[in-house]
Parts: sequence; C-alpha cells; structure tokens
Amino acid sequence: YYRYYYNWSYGICQCQYNNGYGNIAAHFRYITPLQADSLVLVGFYRATNGNSWTTSNNWLSSLPIQFWSGVGIQNGRVTSLNLPYNAVNGSLTSAIVQLSALSALQTLNLSGNGLAGELPATIGTMRSLRNLSMSNVGLSGTLPREIALLDSLETLRLDSNSISGSLEEALCVLAGVSVRENSRLREVRLNNNRMTGAIPPCIVEFRQLTHIHLQNNFFTGGIPERIVELTRLKELVLANNRRSGAFPRSFDRAFAVKAAQVTAFQTLERLDIAQNSMTGAIPSGI
Repeated sequence: YYRYYYNWSYGICQCQYNNGYGNIAAHFRYITPLQADSLVLVGFYRATNGNSWTTSNNWLSSLPIQFWSGVGIQNGRVTSLNLPYNAVNGSLTSAIVQLSALSALQTLNLSGNGLAGELPATIGTMRSLRNLSMSNVGLSGTLPREIALLDSLETLRLDSNSISGSLEEALCVLAGVSVRENSRLREVRLNNNRMTGAIPPCIVEFRQLTHIHLQNNFFTGGIPERIVELTRLKELVLANNRRSGAFPRSFDRAFAVKAAQVTAFQTLERLDIAQNSMTGAIPSGI
C-alpha cells in the first residue's frame, strides 16, 4: 500500500509504501503553483529590462515573492501585478504571452510604460482577469476578438494608445449574446485611440456597464437606439469623433421618463457628444 504526505508550501512530497518486508519512505520535490508563478515573473522581469525599472524592490531577491514590489498574493497564487509608470520597457506582445501563464491573475496594471506592440490573442486565456489597465503604453494594431472571452473582466482601460479597427470586431464576434449579458464588464475606456466604424448595437448587451469612454477616435454613424437600456450607465463620452445623424428617438423617451423618476438613464451623470456632426433637435427633457 502507499501513503502520500504533502507540504504544499515547500514543494515536498513524502511517499511511504510497504513492499512486504517493511515500510520504505521516499521524498520528492516538485514546483508549487506559487513557485511556478514566480518563474513567470522572473522571465517577465528579464524580458522588460527589470534592472532599469524605476522601482524593482526585492525582485529576484531571496525574499518571498509577496515582498516583490507591485506583486499581490492571495491563497498561494499571484493575483495582481501593479507596475504603472515604472519604466517597464519591451514588447507588449511578448509580455502578455508570458504573463498569460499566471492563471490566477485578477489585476494587471502596466499603464504608462514603454511596451509597444499589439495585444495578442493569448489575452483571451487569462480568464481570471478582472482589471486590465494598459493606458499610454504604445499599444497598436486592432483589439483581438478573444478579449470578449474574458468573462470575469470588470474594467478595460486601454486609452491613450494607437489602437485601430472596430469595436464590433473586438466585442461582438466571438462572444454570444448570453456571454455578453452575463458579463461583469463595468468600464470601457478606449478614448484617445484611432478606432473606426460604428458603435455596435451589441454594446447594450453588456448590462453592467457604468462608464463608456470612446472620445477622441474616428467613430462614425449614430448612437445605438437601445443605449438607453443600460440602466446602470453613469458616463457616456463620445466627444470628438465623426459621429453624424440625429439623436436616437429613444433619448426623447428616456430623458422624459428620467424626469419622471423612471429607470431609463436614471443613473446617467455625464453625456458628452461635443465636436461631432450630430443633427436635429436636442432631446426634450435633457
């Protein structure tokens, strides 16, 4: 018979078995999940010129990984990496491919660093991710469709980059209606990029949205008629695009019932559509 004893913290397994003449014990070492996470971070540090970071306290030292600056640990796994404006330089594509091995990662903030490149499709494998912030990093190219598969994602902040392509391609192609309706996504901040096309009707299926910031892009067309169905929406910022056409008729009804204390647009605090080419009357009740 066999008996196994594990020490998960130190990566030691003791195996006892009886060969008919007596008990024999053997010890084996293995890599714990946290040790595997640390190896991922070591690779990330070396690939992004960690020696030149503004702050890299305790990285690659003998101290436990929870003492490395910017690293957060929960339940024996790396769950957050916060290194904004820290002179982290290198290829964004390579960095995300490396960090995608952190299967428990919930928060990734690399804003304000020098990580030029495209966001790879590998981002779609980071299913635990809740907060993704990569503002002003030099991100270019189109958003991968796989980003819509991040069903735990709550905040998406990719503003002040050079992202091109359409929002519909990124959010509406791979994920079905049920995925979007059950999404936790609350904030979409893609302002100050080079995105084109229309704001897709599917955006109203992300029911938890509170902030939509798409200003300073090249979006065209009108505003989706059903945007008023986002009952938690606080900020809708579409300024300085190439939008045209009249306000949706739903705006008239929404602002009228808002004044009557009904649910549509009840939470809306900011509506900014300046510097577009909208036509027609301003909705009554606004």
